[in-house]
Amino acid sequence: MIELNSETFYLETKKTSVLLCVFYQDSINKPEEVFARIFGNKYTSLSETIAYIDIDKSQDIAQMLGISTEEPTVLIMREQIVLFCEPISELNKHDVSSILQQVSKLDMEKIKHDVEIERQSQAHIFGRNVCPAAKRTRGK
Repeated sequence: MIELNSETFYLETKKTSVLLCVFYQDSINKPEEVFARIFGNKYTSLSETIAYIDIDKSQDIAQMLGISTEEPTVLIMREQIVLFCEPISELNKHDVSSILQQVSKLDMEKIKHDVEIERQSQAHIFGRNVCPAAKRTRGK
């Protein structure tokens, strides 16, 4: 389990195939408590890179990804693409393991193609480049 911040987040997403990240507020709870609520004590056996980000210290990342500061949030990325983003209140211990299995089976070339089409569409609508992750990760 590694801590990421505004400086290290981008570097870690570039070098890691699958990144499971928990956004939390240190002023409210500790990352170990949040991980235990999601995984029990089994999170140390996961093969994916597991990271945590204190929203209070890295608000720019949370804002870029459309993550609320109201409660801890699980984010899963593969090849720098956000595939899942939900508050932990929407999960149970079995959900994340199942989601990680599904993420490993995805056709990333198709997803990259779809993301590029969406990005171009959004850029055309708004006349500028936008982050497609914010739209795709809410309420899926």
